[in-house]
Amino acid sequence: MKSFIVWLFFILSGLAFSVAAEEIKPVPGAVSIDPNCLESREVCEKKALEREARVKRCQENPQSCEQERLERMQQQEKRKKFCQENPAVCKKQHEERVALETQCKAQPEQCAELKKQFNRKKNEERTLAFEQWCTNNAKSCEEWKAESKKIQEQCAEMRKQLKQKFPDMP
Repeated sequence: MKSFIVWLFFILSGLAFSVAAEEIKPVPGAVSIDPNCLESREVCEKKALEREARVKRCQENPQSCEQERLERMQQQEKRKKFCQENPAVCKKQHEERVALETQCKAQPEQCAELKKQFNRKKNEERTLAFEQWCTNNAKSCEEWKAESKKIQEQCAEMRKQLKQKFPDMP
């Protein structure tokens, strides 16, 4: 009788474990949301979907993901070098980003407009910097403009070819 009770205990505990394991299994099609995500549930779900799409894309084409990773690393190195050479500029930019985040947390309903204003200001600064560069480097500026125009024309031609190839695309 004692061995039967021990046997029954093992059977029931194994059954309870298998039921608990089934409850832990993720639901197919559900996204795993980052538990550290501080934004709204919708935003966190969107980020999780984007992350899963990126993982799937990288599994299907690891070379392109490796290339993107290398490009990001190069950009980070370029930024790091720039900040070493221009610490005051980087400090100012960091302070502006922190101020924007603080404003967004304080006024979430106005965050989209605050970000638009921030981006508009940054674009104006880039335009002024480009104009200054052109003033100081007239020859390089003219070469850059010529190359840029050439690339835009090539892009327009390629778009035209795509439209001809896929005329039913809206």
